Amino acid sequence: MNAGGTSSTPSETMTLVVASATAKVTDPAFRSTVGQVVARLAAVRATVGGSEGPAFESVTDPYTTPPQSGLYAPDLRAVIVNGRITGDPTALETRTKAIAPVIAAIQHDFPAYDIHALANTLTNDQINQVISGDLDGSLKISLPASFLILLLAFGALVAAIVPLLLAITALLAAFGALGIYSQVVSPVSPYATQLVVLIGLAVAVDYSLFMITRFRSERKAGVDRLAAIETASSTAGRAVFFSGIAVMISLSGLFLLQDDIFHSMALGTIAVILAAIAGSLVFLPAALAIVGDGVNRLRVPFLGRGGEGHGFWAALVNGVMARPWVSAIAAAAVLLALASPVRLLHLGESDLSTFPTSVDGVQAYAALQEHWPQGTLLNLTVVATNAGQAATKDALAKVTPALLATKGLSGPASTGVSKDGSVAWVTVVMSGFQNDQANWDLVRQVRAQAVPAAFSGLSGTTVYVTGDAAYSMD
Repeated sequence: MNAGGTSSTPSETMTLVVASATAKVTDPAFRSTVGQVVARLAAVRATVGGSEGPAFESVTDPYTTPPQSGLYAPDLRAVIVNGRITGDPTALETRTKAIAPVIAAIQHDFPAYDIHALANTLTNDQINQVISGDLDGSLKISLPASFLILLLAFGALVAAIVPLLLAITALLAAFGALGIYSQVVSPVSPYATQLVVLIGLAVAVDYSLFMITRFRSERKAGVDRLAAIETASSTAGRAVFFSGIAVMISLSGLFLLQDDIFHSMALGTIAVILAAIAGSLVFLPAALAIVGDGVNRLRVPFLGRGGEGHGFWAALVNGVMARPWVSAIAAAAVLLALASPVRLLHLGESDLSTFPTSVDGVQAYAALQEHWPQGTLLNLTVVATNAGQAATKDALAKVTPALLATKGLSGPASTGVSKDGSVAWVTVVMSGFQNDQANWDLVRQVRAQAVPAAFSGLSGTTVYVTGDAAYSMD
């Protein structure tokens, strides 16, 4: 719904920032560049539902808008070009895919200007590409690192490879489960794939260490191969099973949160742990039965393990057992010291400031913060029900100047009414980020002062204060 409440068509606004370190928006060259950018954006076409048409419903030329529209930066070094994209999520995605290469071409053709675009669908696509790239990069780092750790632990190439095979199969199984979920329930968050890699690699390697270490220990003690596998499965295998079940139960708590992102995270991590458990109890015993003592083949010089009860780990354990109270107090002190920064923990919602600056939308957001210090995209909105009542209209008219007089809030103030006329709102602009403590204090101030002062004595009217900062704080 738009600000005036006249349309229920889903839409989003693309904010394109054109800035210059040397030229001013009043310069003819700057104005000419913006004119070309506006024309090229307005000319973008996309095919939606078999019908070709403009990708943007409208594109706003900042030079044709009044100064109070806020499209000129106070420092006269940047302007905003707004484009409205309409349609359901599928249509928005289609139109955005047609717009993205045009923006890239504009950035290439005008290198003297800093041009960046910010829009929900466009920026989400960019972030997803970064996360997918990071997933590939994390595997390139984590798999070799895990291999080196296993090589140090076992001192043999074959013993180091087997856990990695289990980890890879567990990851593939989890991604398969996420694939089914994405087709049947809802699309999967890219964050879920990262979490699957982190959790899956950790538990698969961990469980393999238990099983293989116990098998090698039994074989070193002269136990028959199959008996050694049976002992490893009934001891280390039991620990793996109950440990994995406990972790799966704890992760299922994410399903209690009404958010598809957390649901996909829970499903992916539970699936990879279940696959790791199954692999540890079935794949590993089968593999050990096949390779037998071959698990110790291809030993690495200087990394061979000594006998049981010898070496660094044995010395560490013996030292701890010799002075248990001293060790317990020292370990507790170190843990408490590491945990002490939790007192400074500031919770909030993730926003664009948490993503890499390589994302164009993040650069656009930074440009808006730099050139519009009074704020542009972060809003505070007062929403009132019973909007048809004259007293409610008067209260909304009274609260608007009160909001604009509040330090940290600025205009232009925009108002709107729902399509049925029952709800009305007024929106003003905040600076900074949605997790800033100062903005949270502003929300509290408006709720405690401006709103009660304007709406006191009204019956049948409910007033809410919302916006990104209010949402993060709540």
